[in-house]
Amino acid sequence: MERKLILKYFVFLLIVLTNLQSAKLDRPAGTNMGDVLKSIDPDEFLEKRGELYKAPEKPILEPSDINKPNARIDDKAKVFIKTFRFSHNSAISSEKLIKLVKDYENKELNLYSMQELTTVITKYYREKGYFVARAYIPAQELENNILEIAVIEGKHGEFKLKNSSLVKDEVILNYLNNIKKGDYVLDNKLERELLIIDELSGARVINSDVYPGAEIGESDFLVSLDKSAKYSAYAMIDNYGTKYTGEHRLNLGANINSITGIGDILSFNTLISENTNLLNYGFTYSRHIAYSGLNGGIGLSKTDYEMDKMGDFEVLGSSLNLNLFLSYPLVKTHSTLRAIQINSTISKMDDESGPKSYTEIAKKQDSNLMIKLNEKRPTSILSRPGTLNAYIGYSFGNLSMDNDIAKDTDLLLKSEGFYHKIVAYLGHQQYIVPKITLQTSIKIQKNLGRNLDGGQRISVAGSNGVRAYEDSELSGDSGYSASLDLIYSLPNFSNYFHNISIFTDFAEVKRNTKTFNDDKNSRRLGAYGLGYAFSYKDFNFKTTYGFGFGSEKEPTVEKEFSKKAEKFLFQAIYQF
Repeated sequence: MERKLILKYFVFLLIVLTNLQSAKLDRPAGTNMGDVLKSIDPDEFLEKRGELYKAPEKPILEPSDINKPNARIDDKAKVFIKTFRFSHNSAISSEKLIKLVKDYENKELNLYSMQELTTVITKYYREKGYFVARAYIPAQELENNILEIAVIEGKHGEFKLKNSSLVKDEVILNYLNNIKKGDYVLDNKLERELLIIDELSGARVINSDVYPGAEIGESDFLVSLDKSAKYSAYAMIDNYGTKYTGEHRLNLGANINSITGIGDILSFNTLISENTNLLNYGFTYSRHIAYSGLNGGIGLSKTDYEMDKMGDFEVLGSSLNLNLFLSYPLVKTHSTLRAIQINSTISKMDDESGPKSYTEIAKKQDSNLMIKLNEKRPTSILSRPGTLNAYIGYSFGNLSMDNDIAKDTDLLLKSEGFYHKIVAYLGHQQYIVPKITLQTSIKIQKNLGRNLDGGQRISVAGSNGVRAYEDSELSGDSGYSASLDLIYSLPNFSNYFHNISIFTDFAEVKRNTKTFNDDKNSRRLGAYGLGYAFSYKDFNFKTTYGFGFGSEKEPTVEKEFSKKAEKFLFQAIYQF
């Protein structure tokens, strides 16, 4: 039964298209819609809405320095202290605090030693996240040689704004009101709220200053915000396309930031190939749904393509796509993010092929739901800093063949119906020595059911993996690709930053989970090569030249154009 896509919904870019396996029509290898159109989404430099956030260049919340004596206090007067007594502490018990100063018991202490005591206690509170906590020695008359140490644990007072951003004051305050007056000032909780505000479209948190509150032990905060540009855009050129639809592509995007004054964003995107045989256009709207950091969005995109260089045989098609997405940060600090993401996509596809005098249209619909857990955090290996980016996800959906022609093309593959798979990615950037870093990455897909349609397969060649081939060279139901890049930072001058690299890539796929002929069902690819990248102000450029190796290195896709297992890839981006 044919489903009709209701056009009143808005959609985003996520193309999930078909891999035709037709007994009637002889398509060249690599010309199925899934392989051709899988790469039309903006590159990884463009943050996917609802996915990993970009952390500020420096922390927007930094604890004030703990008061430590700059020089030894010239005080010879000493007093014997048998033990200690703590007051005004409730967040941390006196039993825990007394253990911290055990070494000072039953000793003669001068004023400097007593100040050391307060520093030990204050530092412990700060390490536990009590951002403004402070210990001090109150005025007292010593009884039974027991010294009282008082603690101001720090509680929230009022929040005030110095706001010149594009987001309304009341919206900003609603986020900050997640922290109640009288709550303990905890750095992770306060930093989380400030980072959530900082990622609002049209707002940048500059700093947060702490002032004494109206009541003893309370701290007021003045949060200062600046605005980002109301409009932003980018232009991107690359050669990641196929020779059938156009190797060189232009991708244009534009954003309207905080369009209604609440930190929401409306984005437009279009991609066109050099011969106009591939055209994608769409828009998306996203915003925070709740003041807890829950983000969501909706979008619409349309893709049209036509294969070139096919003689009297025509291959063309279109796809209309609806995307809904949600994300929620489970952990959010300046350096660490753990977030859950849910993405739902419905793609309505028409796939037309055949002799020019007579073509047939196969109609399909793919409905998919992806649940992912994302992680970003710093690492340390042999005391060398690094950064980890990873995700693991479960994807499931239903592919329906909506007419007899589509059902005929699926007779061998048998991809119609429920499918599910697991996807994972692990990327790590490791500092080695000054100017040298090692970048590693691996992506994996494991199919758990029936054979997959082309748009649900893992692609492991070209810009997607092994960089000596076209993007459409290799894909399959299950597989992996892994890369190692050794990067050397060249001397910078002015605003010009650049580096060179050597790399090697490996990949292997299982084409179909359930075989239906005697063709070899798996393939391995490998490559090595050189890379160069630079950035100058708002312009970024990267390029690689890769050479394939291994017993299966000869290209099988677009081999009528070249049989060499080598590829020059480039991408240029200008943001304005």
